[in-house]
Amino acid sequence: MTLSVASSQSFNVNAVGKIKLNTRDGILELDGVLYCKDIPGVVLSLGHLIREKFSISFFNHHFTLSNSSVTFNTQRRHNQWFIPFYNSPIRTISIKPLASTDSTHNVTLPNSSDISALWHKRIGHLSIRQLKLMQKSNAANGIPNIPFDDIKICHDCSIAKSQHRPVHAPSCQLVHQPGDLIVADLMGPYELSLNSKKYILMIQDVFSHVTVAIPLIDKSEAKNYLINWIRQFLNVTSYRIKTIRTDNGTEFKNNVFNDFLSQQGIIHEYSMPYEHHQNGIIERTNRTISEMARTCDLNTPFERLGKKKPQLEMLRVFGAKSYLYEHNFRKNFSPRATVGYHLGVSEDSKGWLFWVPEKKMVMKAASVVFDESTFFTANRQVGGALNSIQVRDLFDTSMIDEFNRQDKSLLISTSDANLHASIPSDYKEAMVSMEKVHWNAAIREEIGSMRDEDVFETIDLKEALKEVPHQSILSTKWVFTKKPDRYKARLVARGFRQIHGINYDETFAPTPTFSSLRLLFSNAALKGWSIRTFDVKVAFLHSLIDKPVYIWPPMGMEIPKFKVLKLRKALYGTKQAARCWWMHLKNILLRIGFKSNGEDPSTYTLDRDGEQAILWIHVDDGALTASSVNLINRISNQLNEYLKIKWDERIKGLVGISIDETDEGFKFSQRELIEKIINLSPSNIIAKSPLPTNCQLESNFSCSNMDKPYLKRIGMLLYVAQASRPDIAYAVNYLA
Repeated sequence: MTLSVASSQSFNVNAVGKIKLNTRDGILELDGVLYCKDIPGVVLSLGHLIREKFSISFFNHHFTLSNSSVTFNTQRRHNQWFIPFYNSPIRTISIKPLASTDSTHNVTLPNSSDISALWHKRIGHLSIRQLKLMQKSNAANGIPNIPFDDIKICHDCSIAKSQHRPVHAPSCQLVHQPGDLIVADLMGPYELSLNSKKYILMIQDVFSHVTVAIPLIDKSEAKNYLINWIRQFLNVTSYRIKTIRTDNGTEFKNNVFNDFLSQQGIIHEYSMPYEHHQNGIIERTNRTISEMARTCDLNTPFERLGKKKPQLEMLRVFGAKSYLYEHNFRKNFSPRATVGYHLGVSEDSKGWLFWVPEKKMVMKAASVVFDESTFFTANRQVGGALNSIQVRDLFDTSMIDEFNRQDKSLLISTSDANLHASIPSDYKEAMVSMEKVHWNAAIREEIGSMRDEDVFETIDLKEALKEVPHQSILSTKWVFTKKPDRYKARLVARGFRQIHGINYDETFAPTPTFSSLRLLFSNAALKGWSIRTFDVKVAFLHSLIDKPVYIWPPMGMEIPKFKVLKLRKALYGTKQAARCWWMHLKNILLRIGFKSNGEDPSTYTLDRDGEQAILWIHVDDGALTASSVNLINRISNQLNEYLKIKWDERIKGLVGISIDETDEGFKFSQRELIEKIINLSPSNIIAKSPLPTNCQLESNFSCSNMDKPYLKRIGMLLYVAQASRPDIAYAVNYLA
């Protein structure tokens, strides 16, 4: 059976049945309706409506359809009349398919629950409760006036609005005595402590509430410490541990720990992943110790477990200033005590733990005097209270001068920052800079040089701790510099954590004077000697270190966990590095035949078979002059056997001094440094030199502590005066 419409289109009729339309005027019930799947909407036939005994009337643009109970009204739009009804029928109806007249099939059309689901989706998956409130308060037009039914489940809401719903199942674990249930958890990571601990293993006996906190360096240590604690518990108390509960972390869920529990007959329970409440006892303990204390009864946790009350005689206020008796004072009038700050009670001896700033280490002591009213504080400078002043004091010119000096200091700091803006300050900054490739190559080159020079060896952390205390293992940082021809990265140890007598002794190393440098070039110009300048590559790394020094693996170097580096050579930044290099170089030069000058230990002379040579070296930059070219070649070849040296083909400069060779001799200049000094002044005012006749200057002692930019300029000018401009020496010394 087909249905033809006014547009000459034909549609297949799938079934005939009854339908109820929910309109704004009421329910319109029709019988003998043709069901066509391909026709969107509902088309009403006037002839069919008349046969169903509906009354129809047209007046102006209005159309009225009525039966015995309800009247439906509408207006003409685009030469058509529409009876507005809600999109879905309101109940299931029975229809008879045309293909089979023998059976009747139930076709379920959307009901009121489907309407609720539809509007729930239309308004951004709003809850039915909120939808009812909108309908009740008439918050928007177009919401149907029908009862909204609750939706059983919305797939989209279940996916997008899912929330954590803990399972509140009753616990079958009952505790009647200590050891019935032990709970454990790991806290951290935190900032590194003085002994490089950053995790805390929390263990608690549920019955007695005895809680133990064990600091750890790494998560992997948790299983060993927990095993040791269980053994101590079984040894000290008369109770057996029945169950231990942890989370699913690998520090607890591993073969070593599980095998131990199996041997002891202890049941291991796990909380579900992300269900922290299932191990809530220890989680609350982690959050606050005070809440744990409130869960106890009249007895303390220690008393419930050990049948005796805890001893508090050893407790002292944390951070209290303390005076530690020195047993090994050397002289009768030497101080008999060292100042420290209380950290806690020692676990393995009858005494306390103290942080001693003078020695930068944690010490144990028993003979101590405590000052529990004075505590360790940070080194902060806090301005004092303002005194009462008069209004006219606000216009004191000295205060204006002070503000001006502060402004100049800020300008100078900004200028310095701009000069070095392209140089990264640390490894992380270098790895995100625009020149990452160059800095990374420089790091690879430096690491390769250190490996070639056998600067360090990899050692187990446990072996290192047998030789030096944990706090003396040094951290490192990368220092980056940019030269005209290459990028340079240098690994520097943070030697300020070294302890005298443990990993360093002597630190003195002489440096040459500019007077000796000028004398060397003057002598060469006068006698017509040749001069060659040179640069010792990775100078410090050539010399053996004199004390056991360990460093943590630097960033950018792949080293296995729980490994440290033991230095074989003197790394930059260690306190003795300069001295070790000086001693190493001195021994090499003595073998070659040089002698150290008594006035300047870093200037060496050689006198052999009527030939003479002078060598001047400042750390790793040096100059060599000799009475013959052959002697220079022999000396350079001998030095190359011991050191990696880059010899300059022609003299360009040395230690920041530009050197130009002329017919009259050599010309020293420091143009870049002088321009930098001039640019430090925002006004670029250039003063006359020499000083005017009878010039008298007055010192301003009131601001000597704060006018650091002035002192900075004087220091730089002194360097220039000594190196290349002796003509300004008097003026600079006068200003200094």
